[in-house]
Amino acid sequence: MLVHILLLTAGIVLLFFSGSLVVRGASFTAKCLGIRKMVIGMTVVAFGTSAPEFVVSLVAVLMGKKDIALGNVVGSNIANVGLALAVAALVAPIAVSRRNLVVEYPAMIALSLALFGAALTGGIIGRIEGAILVMSLIAFIVYTGILSRENRDQQSRLQGDVPDKSKLPRTLILILLGLVGLSAGSKLLVDSSVQILSVFGVPEFIIGATVVAIGTSLPEVATTVVGAWKGEREIAVGNIIGSNVFNIGMVAGTLSLIAPLHVAPETLKCEFPLMLFFAFLMLPLLLREKGVGRVWGVIAGAAYAAFLVIAFSRPG
Repeated sequence: MLVHILLLTAGIVLLFFSGSLVVRGASFTAKCLGIRKMVIGMTVVAFGTSAPEFVVSLVAVLMGKKDIALGNVVGSNIANVGLALAVAALVAPIAVSRRNLVVEYPAMIALSLALFGAALTGGIIGRIEGAILVMSLIAFIVYTGILSRENRDQQSRLQGDVPDKSKLPRTLILILLGLVGLSAGSKLLVDSSVQILSVFGVPEFIIGATVVAIGTSLPEVATTVVGAWKGEREIAVGNIIGSNVFNIGMVAGTLSLIAPLHVAPETLKCEFPLMLFFAFLMLPLLLREKGVGRVWGVIAGAAYAAFLVIAFSRPG
């Protein structure tokens, strides 16, 4: 028991420091390349923090457990808002320029609706739907990249200082190390938690449905919370939006190309609508100049707790 508690602590510490590496590296990279921090958060950081979801879901599909793969995508998108962004809002108020969300946030909503729509069509997300999701992700990345480059000169003037670009290769290596650390920290935390809960007789199904599912979202939680704490709001928000987009486009899209994903009828009535609910719960970031604060964080966190209660109280 003591060993697992120590591993649990080590996992938390590793997540925090790895998240710090990623946030600092992403901020410096954005300055060097003249790219908005929001775009870095939605691409480089989001891709890295979505890796656990992709790996877990890929293994599930290869094992023939496609419902776990799709459930991981939906559950992670819910956790990204109800857990990661909620905790970050409790740490520090989160406000970003409306300009940064005019394209990005609607794109996340559109992909969420597309996934739900694909699931409603016969209860199967097939290869055609998967191809559309993947192409939508590629188009999103290309468009945001082009848009950020167009604003390069303006962004440079706002920053005022010129970073030392010779440090960029080392920074990219640190980002990579940070992303590896996030994955390793998540695994430590999940594995140790499973062992600790097993001692208390918690059923394996409950352990898998809570600790393991939340565990794949821990990189997003760590990166978003650290970003909010260090004042890098654009990276924090960009990570959430980008991770949700990558989960749908890269994870669900790619996996449905490998094998069609079947959707249980009860899931269409519960988890999918709740995924949309949490996506729309981010609207205050776009509508309110002051963004969201602790009150919103409490509401989002409470909604996530309610989601867990509803999910686990549902039969079978």
